[in-house]
Amino acid sequence: MRFAPQRKIVRALLRASRTQVPEATVDPDCGLSATPPTLPALVRPASRLTRHAWRAIAASLAMAPFLLATAPQNSAASVLSRQPTVRVPVVLSSSGAGPSVHGRQPAIAEGGSLAASPGRAPASASSLRPSKSEAGVNLAPQDPIVAASRARRTAAQRAYGQERPTGTTSQAAIAQTETNCEQVPLPAGESFTESLAVPDCRWGQVTNTTVVSFVDQYRMTLPERSEVSLQVQAAFDMYVSVHDAGYAPITDGFSVDGGPASIDTTLPAGSYVILVTSLSDAADVGGDYQVEPTIRPVSEPACEALALDPGAGSTRDVPAGGCRVYDWLPLVMLDNPALVYEIVLPEAGMLSGSVTSTALEPRHALINADNVTLSSDINDTEDQAPGTTSFALPVPAGRYRLLVLGAKRGTGAITVDTSFAPVGAACDATLVEANSTTAGTLNDADCFDGYLNNGIIVRMPMDLFDIVIPQDGTLDVNVDAVGWQPVLWLMDRNNQVFIGQAESPPVSLSLPPGAYRLGIQSVENLGDYTLSLSFASRVAACNVRQLPLNGTSAEELTAADCTLSEYYFGGSPDPVDPFLLHLDERGEVLISMRSTDIDTFLVLIAGPFPNAALNIAAKATLNDDVDPAGGDVNSEIRAVLPAGDYLVLPTNAIAGEYGPYQLTTAFSPRPAPTECAVNVLQSGTALDTELDGFECTANDLDPLRAVWSPVDRYRVTAPSRGTLGIQVSSGSFFPRLRLFNPATGALVGDDYDQNFLDSTASLGFFTTAAEYELQVESVSDTQFTGDYQLQMVFTPAADTTSCMVMPIDKNATAQGALESGDCTWPEVPGGVGVPAAAAPPVDVYRVTVAQMGTLTATASAGLFRPYVELLNHRRALLEGQGPISIGLPAEVNALLIPGDYYLHTLSQDSAIGSYELGLSFGAAPFDPDASPEPTPSPVPSPTPTRAPPPIEPTPDTGGDHEIFIPWTERS
Repeated sequence: MRFAPQRKIVRALLRASRTQVPEATVDPDCGLSATPPTLPALVRPASRLTRHAWRAIAASLAMAPFLLATAPQNSAASVLSRQPTVRVPVVLSSSGAGPSVHGRQPAIAEGGSLAASPGRAPASASSLRPSKSEAGVNLAPQDPIVAASRARRTAAQRAYGQERPTGTTSQAAIAQTETNCEQVPLPAGESFTESLAVPDCRWGQVTNTTVVSFVDQYRMTLPERSEVSLQVQAAFDMYVSVHDAGYAPITDGFSVDGGPASIDTTLPAGSYVILVTSLSDAADVGGDYQVEPTIRPVSEPACEALALDPGAGSTRDVPAGGCRVYDWLPLVMLDNPALVYEIVLPEAGMLSGSVTSTALEPRHALINADNVTLSSDINDTEDQAPGTTSFALPVPAGRYRLLVLGAKRGTGAITVDTSFAPVGAACDATLVEANSTTAGTLNDADCFDGYLNNGIIVRMPMDLFDIVIPQDGTLDVNVDAVGWQPVLWLMDRNNQVFIGQAESPPVSLSLPPGAYRLGIQSVENLGDYTLSLSFASRVAACNVRQLPLNGTSAEELTAADCTLSEYYFGGSPDPVDPFLLHLDERGEVLISMRSTDIDTFLVLIAGPFPNAALNIAAKATLNDDVDPAGGDVNSEIRAVLPAGDYLVLPTNAIAGEYGPYQLTTAFSPRPAPTECAVNVLQSGTALDTELDGFECTANDLDPLRAVWSPVDRYRVTAPSRGTLGIQVSSGSFFPRLRLFNPATGALVGDDYDQNFLDSTASLGFFTTAAEYELQVESVSDTQFTGDYQLQMVFTPAADTTSCMVMPIDKNATAQGALESGDCTWPEVPGGVGVPAAAAPPVDVYRVTVAQMGTLTATASAGLFRPYVELLNHRRALLEGQGPISIGLPAEVNALLIPGDYYLHTLSQDSAIGSYELGLSFGAAPFDPDASPEPTPSPVPSPTPTRAPPPIEPTPDTGGDHEIFIPWTERS
């Protein structure tokens, strides 16, 4: 066997039978009748879907934007100041990362009630909150949100010289007091009097600190955008703060010289928490206070980004009634009025800017198209006079947003000036031999990592070198530097890191053949260095010759030649003449191998290979051609390729054959298409069309894909909730269907036959109203063009009003039922488009936790295996569990900070029936004498992948078997 065993088996069968793969037929009635066909008749059976595919679906649909992808759960604090992940030099190892994707989030109506809410007596003293005793559990680590809230309060104390008296109440007594941390609705529009006194909750129980001051909590629900004014007056100094439903701080106010603690802000529709406490940390500071809330609805502002050319400037007013930070970044609850400029960079370069004002303290945030904050000082709490804030960043080509605002919700004139210096030739790599020594110097005129758009963010210069590895072997790399420590990055020609980095050369890299890029960088000093490279083949050295673009050469395969086994693990011992093909520009390449003495076999290989663990066929073969015995023994490859380096390997198709052959190449430049049209694919229409070779290639659409098939693109629309079924068939090539969410670029569907036995590909899934982009391409190894038939059928599902969020108390039991008309799992926020047979009904609950503690949720059912998911207030998954057999309960248990949380109950078997959901909450013990460990700087961690419950496959009923490759295992 050669390096493509599946293909060789198929070829052998075809050669023996002298037959071709039969053309697939399409039912002409599919989708055209009054009653659309059921999904299994149109698409590959959902029972073939594996748990690996489930994970792939969830990974591409359920990830939230950059906040949820990079910040700890529930954290909205200091998001704009968060820098991109820094790659820390480590030992070389394979690595990879997936995109961060935000799924469609349909509006969910809230209503219903499963547990009676505590009643509210007339406002007086502490009667607003019902008393509740709660059991103790282990205390959670301090969360960055509450740390931020505590820091704001401490800053207020420090600013006005507020002392922190010890108080007269004993700490031990406080620790044993049963406290009341419940939220009560804010009596909007009416003044009321309350009191900070026993048995009120303590500040430390909300923030996981040792502060023992009393705190009252209020829930404020805004059905529309509103101006909110709060005046809190007492005989002692007060502190009041507004938080989102996850307790992330939005704004605050405090008493000054006996005056009221005031808040004036504008907030979008939503649910908020208001905390009222004394400015003092003491345990005996309390008493009555008066609250005067005023809430006035206001209209939504028209938020449009202002176009700003790089190198230009602009002076505008930041208006008091204009757009706020949260209007531009919905996950960042900052209420500062802000302007946004949009800057488009056609190429990489150094983008610099300054924001100046004499009327306010200027702040800025520079954000890329993926909502990653590159530079920000908007969360800077240090007071500063009106003046200038600035930034200078090496950035790749792309679209950027520059937020400009004033600290402390300031308004007034603000001036933006920008400048842009293109990178030019600084990032052009130097081609070096695999056995060579090169002297260089790192300086500020070199390429910066920020230009490369690959996740390396060290903000230091980098030298780039291109190396061609002709065959399997070992590359030894050493860098001698004086006065600084070099860091090595091994990348592909698209600057994507795929093996890793080394913190201390010399390093030894075991590499397959390909074209590689080596980056040399320092994280501290700059200066001179010497790069030494040494390459050793695993076996005999192979003489790799340059292959002319146009011409014919006479060659011969002999027993003394290199063999395929010297290029690929598991390759055959057949002889090969290796050639390097270099393309300076994009174009169509024709390579032919002709002989009257041997049956030829021709291989064209793209390099480099980003994952050496892939199987040989996927890793090594771009295209190959071999003819059946007794027919034409010549081989030919024709493909439209981008500029780059390729390996051409002429060999034999029959082991043991040697002899002369002619190798001919022809090249025709072909500029990249300026526009890759997207056509509309209507439901129920059978389309008969072709790939003719002049479309965009897969590589044109995504330079990181080493696929050169032409691609047809279609827009597919689901007008409502229902099932989408898509099928393609071809008698000319083996087709592949790829489906994308155009809003996020996430791949949500992918199907083809990796074994080259099925000339059809199909997708079928349940979806809410949504729009997708469908791509049709070829995965054939010899044929990229030809006719194909395509059809899409949308089957609407009955509308449902059952996607309700049902409030439930944290210590309550609910009797529920999963019914056929319920909301389905992909319809809840975070899920769009999953296989139709795996769209089980789901019930959604909301529970509020008002202090640190452990929440346990248990679901029991007698007819199916229940599954429970726990999500935070932004619908990011925290935990999901289900039993392995019917009769056992599903249980999630989590130590939580205060905030709103959501629970999903569903069946692992896609079944319907009754269940019982029980919740219990244990408050964390509050010990003011215990000094918590210092909270480290938050380390971003990935949001857990939202994985649905494992669905048992439907028993196979016989018939034609179709191969469904898990999406995680496809190239």
